[in-house]
Amino acid sequence: MNSPIASDIAVMDHSELDEALRVTELQLRALHATRARILAATQASGAHQAGGHRTIPAYIRATCNSGTASAKQDHTLAKLVHAHPAVAEALEAGHISIGHAHGNSSA
Repeated sequence: MNSPIASDIAVMDHSELDEALRVTELQLRALHATRARILAATQASGAHQAGGHRTIPAYIRATCNSGTASAKQDHTLAKLVHAHPAVAEALEAGHISIGHAHGNSSA
């Protein structure tokens, strides 16, 4: 199922809404995994410093117009994915949620 557009959502029945939510959740998990890999590579290469950002959270805040708390969460996920590539694979496959990944970041 492709991602529905707003006009389609308004006319969906409950099973179609459930399916649309599942599909978009899987897409979101895969995007978070890819984003975490990008941020990990940015940190490893020091590319964030080219724009004058001393930290990855500062880079995220400036580049993505994110708040401090979400930038720190994104950085935590990037560090986790870098240290444990299986986490990114599990996210991409939809086996774990972002919350599960963050819950494992202290393990």
